[in-house]
Amino acid sequence: MSNSHYLTLGQAAKLSQVAKSTITRAIDKGHLSVARKVGNSYRIDPAELQRWQETRVLPQRQDGSTGHETTPKEEMTVRVRNAQLEAELTALKEKHAQMVKSSDELKDMTERMLSDKDKEIERLYTLALTDQRQNKTFWGRLFKSGKNAA
Repeated sequence: MSNSHYLTLGQAAKLSQVAKSTITRAIDKGHLSVARKVGNSYRIDPAELQRWQETRVLPQRQDGSTGHETTPKEEMTVRVRNAQLEAELTALKEKHAQMVKSSDELKDMTERMLSDKDKEIERLYTLALTDQRQNKTFWGRLFKSGKNAA
């Protein structure tokens, strides 16, 4: 997988609406695993980040709220992004199906070509092992004389 599929620490913090230090603490405590570490920076799988967000307990404020209530605008943004991702996923599934079909067609073509090659080799062996000379003179064909007669 390329690095574009993974999130940096800053991207993960922004998506989660928490500080980078919160993400780092979760990694250090083993609550959030990293896909890979590049130098001194982490690469986080988006699915792992989502799993961590769903399982983490948000601290409550004095007023009883968690401070992470979403506004209608944020909800709409999430719905729009979700719709975009679903459309992209559908397109990728269609592309995958086309590639599988092409792959199957190539496999079939390869099998046919190998079969044709085997038949041609067999034909060439047969030609090599049999006498292919013909007596091409008129008298030779008329009386079937020579080595081809029999």
